[in-house]
Amino acid sequence: MRQRESLMRTLLCSSFSLALLASVSTSADEEITVLDRLKSCDLKVASAAAEQIVTSAVAVDQPSELHSVADILFAQGRKDEAVFWFWVAQLRGRYQSGIPRSDLFGFPALLNRASQQPINNYALQDTRKFDLILTRVLEWDRNTPNPFREKYSTADGLTRVEAMYRSFEDLRTRVAAEREQLEHQARAAEQQVLQAHASYKRACRKELVSPAQARAMINLERGLVVDFVRNQADVMRAVGAGFGADVGSYTLEHIQLLPSRYEVTVKGDGVAFAIVDVSRNAGKAEFTLACVTRKSLWEREVFTDPCKQPGKSAP
Repeated sequence: MRQRESLMRTLLCSSFSLALLASVSTSADEEITVLDRLKSCDLKVASAAAEQIVTSAVAVDQPSELHSVADILFAQGRKDEAVFWFWVAQLRGRYQSGIPRSDLFGFPALLNRASQQPINNYALQDTRKFDLILTRVLEWDRNTPNPFREKYSTADGLTRVEAMYRSFEDLRTRVAAEREQLEHQARAAEQQVLQAHASYKRACRKELVSPAQARAMINLERGLVVDFVRNQADVMRAVGAGFGADVGSYTLEHIQLLPSRYEVTVKGDGVAFAIVDVSRNAGKAEFTLACVTRKSLWEREVFTDPCKQPGKSAP
């Protein structure tokens, strides 16, 4: 009888999960911004977002996102556009960071580091074309609305902006003065640079959801993972039947908005912690009990998987 009730509860939770996920997805589609889509692991979605950004001013509020745009364009073979947006990101990023005085003359120095990246290695193989692109970057910056420009309306702010422009012009001067050397070095290093970045994987989000959708899904999954844990024999052996359970924490990997792991605190005859991994397929969460541990978060080794530390029992 008890097993039948457990099965019915699981089936009801699964049906409710799918229904709510569909509801969340439908009602919040408008909240999925172009920057959310730019981070998608689906390259078609990310590429469409990049195209929308380069044909509008939508991305000027977030200069750092333009690096992702540049990477996607470069991967598509639109290399000159990638160079342009990379340097737009560099220039606009200075406004966002407050144009620190110690960094006013940093563009030529930046080129030394950036030359080891495919985008700029490509740019330096034809410095005349690179100079034309840099000229376009300056024109774009002067003529395109800038949400950070208001911070520089004072005399000191205007001085910083002009100094930043001079630094950018210094970069153009250096490229022109060292044209042959830079092009020779870039061509000689091309294969090495490409090989060094061959294993590079773009950081992306596995699930295309907005922050608001993610919060709703996490709230839903917190209840589902507790129901999952209640039916695990290893948890019952650890604390006895009839225990109480509650989600204590969850793990977000890098730029993901949805957890890859939940930790459930269980209290019965004793206290234990159920570590539950989660995967998702078509919006449905699937849970796997990774281990049960007696060690609380504060007793564990930092940066070490709790399931690889003493005091745990693996299912």
